[in-house]
Amino acid sequence: VEHATADASTTVSLIVSADRPDGTDEVDLLTDVRRKKSWVLVAALQKLSESLFGPPTLDVTRQIGSTPALSGAQVHRTTVEEHGEYGYRLSDADVALIGEKSDLAVHFGVGILYGGVLDAPERGVIGFHHGDLREYRGGPPGFWEFVHGRSETGVTVQRFTETLDGGEILAFEDVPIDDAGTWSEVRRRQRAASEPLLLRAIENIRNTAFDPDAPGELGPVYTTSQRNWRVTARYIRRELAGRTSDLTLG
Repeated sequence: VEHATADASTTVSLIVSADRPDGTDEVDLLTDVRRKKSWVLVAALQKLSESLFGPPTLDVTRQIGSTPALSGAQVHRTTVEEHGEYGYRLSDADVALIGEKSDLAVHFGVGILYGGVLDAPERGVIGFHHGDLREYRGGPPGFWEFVHGRSETGVTVQRFTETLDGGEILAFEDVPIDDAGTWSEVRRRQRAASEPLLLRAIENIRNTAFDPDAPGELGPVYTTSQRNWRVTARYIRRELAGRTSDLTLG
């Protein structure tokens, strides 16, 4: 956002801080383990890695008030409504407010948006997909590319539709990961590549000659059900090999 608002013609007029419906995140430990199954080991190893080596720099949470580009914006707090397994809708009043206050909206977090909010701003709702949606959709960011031993991933800024990671591509950056020994390193490179990309997407939107890429083919969607014990074992092997290599080189 700081990069995108470095241009004086881009300002943030409204911040919608949306909470999930009450109770959706209140899950006891045993239920969480049963739901995630082998993924608990991945999450635990990632937490251990971050406690020893720190999180990727751009994963550190910052308060809205500490970011000068956002300090003058109106903050509107609301609660989203669930729509399907991973989707959310905003109320008609929220949609109307967003349409009134903005000609372009940028979406971070919350989940997959559905409904009128996608068309409320004149230029739509845009946001990041940390991957190449023509190859990998779903998430987590960079995980499957790392597990599959891919030599590169990417970062996409797309104009959202109700198709998961299926919108027009407004900006894209390749991210080489052939020498990235850990998932954390893959994430770090994706985050670093993200910094200038939002501004590039906005500049492309303003350019009347720009023709966004509407992919004819989309990559498969990766879901929680595919994170089985075999995938977990493969991840742990690659992660430990990368950590061992880092310690040896260090």
